[in-house]
Amino acid sequence: MHRQEFFRQLQQSGLALLPAIHERLRRADTQGLDGLNLARLLVRERYLTPLQANYLLSGRGEQLRLGPYALLERLGHGGMSRVYKAQHLATGLVVAVKILDERHAQNPTALARFRREIAALQQLEHPNIVRALDAAEHNGQFYLVLEYVEGIDLLRLIKKVGPLPVHLAAYCIHQAALGLHHAHQRGIVHRDMKPSNIMLEIVRQEDSSTAVQRLTYGRIKILDLGLARVDAQRQLESTQITRLHAIMGTPDYMAPEQARDSRNADPRSDIYSLGATLYFCLAGRPPFPDGTPMEKILRHQTEEPTPLNRLRSDVPAELALLVSSMMAKEPRQRPQSALAVAQCLQRWHKPPRVCVVSNQPVQVRDENIPEAVLLSDKDRPVPKTTEPAAAPSPLAPASASRGSPPPSLSDQEADRASTQLSVHLIPAGEGVALAEVAGIRKRGQSAQWSAWIWLLVLLAGLNLGLLFVLAVRRWLIQ
Repeated sequence: MHRQEFFRQLQQSGLALLPAIHERLRRADTQGLDGLNLARLLVRERYLTPLQANYLLSGRGEQLRLGPYALLERLGHGGMSRVYKAQHLATGLVVAVKILDERHAQNPTALARFRREIAALQQLEHPNIVRALDAAEHNGQFYLVLEYVEGIDLLRLIKKVGPLPVHLAAYCIHQAALGLHHAHQRGIVHRDMKPSNIMLEIVRQEDSSTAVQRLTYGRIKILDLGLARVDAQRQLESTQITRLHAIMGTPDYMAPEQARDSRNADPRSDIYSLGATLYFCLAGRPPFPDGTPMEKILRHQTEEPTPLNRLRSDVPAELALLVSSMMAKEPRQRPQSALAVAQCLQRWHKPPRVCVVSNQPVQVRDENIPEAVLLSDKDRPVPKTTEPAAAPSPLAPASASRGSPPPSLSDQEADRASTQLSVHLIPAGEGVALAEVAGIRKRGQSAQWSAWIWLLVLLAGLNLGLLFVLAVRRWLIQ
């Protein structure tokens, strides 16, 4: 791409408005570079993201602009929308933007559901529910601006490290129950509680490319109210909206009465789904992992999942009993409120410090920007990548030098251990906000600093007073 065309795409995307990019492009080392090499330079120095470079080099710079926001990277997608990490061009605020897919934007039913999510989020203000910041339309695209949460959802976390320690699993569900209770008090039923909709806030991450990862975590945040229903709309919810997806919810975690008719879902349906999520956190698998979606729905109606104490021995009997009661087939046999669930989990309300060892092989993160992320000419060089040496498998024949004895069982175990991922989850502190962990001092620390400042002011005043006395005495002597 020609240099001038690259600048034109930057202007259309709004990224040229960012002072950091503007200043970087004025430096002398960028003067002789074409569009492709400028993009590579800006990505390597982290002024642009790979997504932005792709869009700019393919002539789609205007698609990065969404009102006052510029898209940074794609976070995920659902049945009707895509979610991006974005930045406000004027303030620099990083947010999550949920964009309704174009194919659904003209569908009144999908649009009604999207607007319902906006209405639900606007009623909620709770530390365990992601906040809605804005909602608007740009060039026919409807979007919802949400608080950006840096972290990992429970589904991805458990896929990464396996079943969670009991204390951590109970802590996560305790906080989710508090958020659900807040929503239920305002007449909002989530209807899609599941591990992927519960985010564990990661406020600091260290050594992410090694076999030992230290993650400082904060609060739990409930995501995605796209299927939520406000009780005031219960009688108004049309059959047409319900039929956009024949069954509203996720089969692995859906309450029996919700599967029969999603309009009958109430707060106790969310409690069932939360119990199934707690089961997943402790067992590392859904209550009914096998079968088609319809078979799973039927099994939730008629069967009991494998007891947790058969899958792991360290689950306390009272916690296993709580999971069983939350997943009772009849709503009246479950805890009748999310607050009651939180009270049952009160014993585990403090964030634990845990270490989880996974069998997942370690993949060293390459800090160099892969050329594949940039659209360029066919003759671009293929990047050289450095991959970590794979650990020898105990089932493979030994490739030792001639005369060396075969590895012992302890050697094989050591080789396997070298490929394991050890994740240390360190709590930021009970109820600690993200801003505090990021460097804003707590009240107690502020008080200590204030005392030191006042002491310095007092000493400075005494010195000035002493100088004044000496000056007056000298003047009197003269």
